[in-house]
Amino acid sequence: MHKPLIYAHRGASKVAPENTMSAFELAYDMKADGLELDVQLTKDGHVVVVHDDTVDRTSNGKGVVEELYYDDLKKLDFGSWKDNQYVGESIPLLKDICKFVKDKNMLLNIEIKPTMKSSEIEEKVIDICKSFDVVDLVVVSSFNHYCLKSIKKQCKEIDTAILYQSGIIKAGRYARHTVKADGIHPHKHAIVAECVRSAVKNGIKIRPWTVDNVNLFKKLAKVKYITGVITNKPDAMINALDEMNK
Repeated sequence: MHKPLIYAHRGASKVAPENTMSAFELAYDMKADGLELDVQLTKDGHVVVVHDDTVDRTSNGKGVVEELYYDDLKKLDFGSWKDNQYVGESIPLLKDICKFVKDKNMLLNIEIKPTMKSSEIEEKVIDICKSFDVVDLVVVSSFNHYCLKSIKKQCKEIDTAILYQSGIIKAGRYARHTVKADGIHPHKHAIVAECVRSAVKNGIKIRPWTVDNVNLFKKLAKVKYITGVITNKPDAMINALDEMNK
């Protein structure tokens, strides 16, 4: 049976605090094929792994990521909001995760958040991927499609994929010919027959997000053109695949 790759969304974020080493290590233990994470720049130019524009929701601090220094971010607790067992969890650097996936032979989906510093972070992401020799393990995604086009121009070896939530007509054609991307990452409800046909026709990989419902996952897993899925529950989806293979 066709087996889509399982990417752990912000790590095993259903259980562990999102975008932390604990979440990424747990995803590895759950046998996820890859990790999905979000990156932003600090005020002093470090590429950190965090989803929101601010640290308010996922730490014991406050403030906008781009306006904070890395040394100050390191002092914050990014774990206790999820559970007391994660007290003291620190914010990871992208380079830490690149080393981790290289050592563990995992795939990595780096989502670049839309930001005023897009051009600066693009170059840094490429440099980090090259320095840790993980270019062949990485796909860079973003809702900022200009950013993806720029990354592809700078480093054609890195796979890129457009993120989108609602329907894009002829998404595969748009991704391939307008953005010069290698894949599409549509919202789970934006997977329609026309989307699949356009992707297949243009040689585009399909990885929907965020697929946490097992029944929906099983339906998608039967579509051989679905390359992978991004999920908060990698263990549940892997168990579902095992059931389908019995």
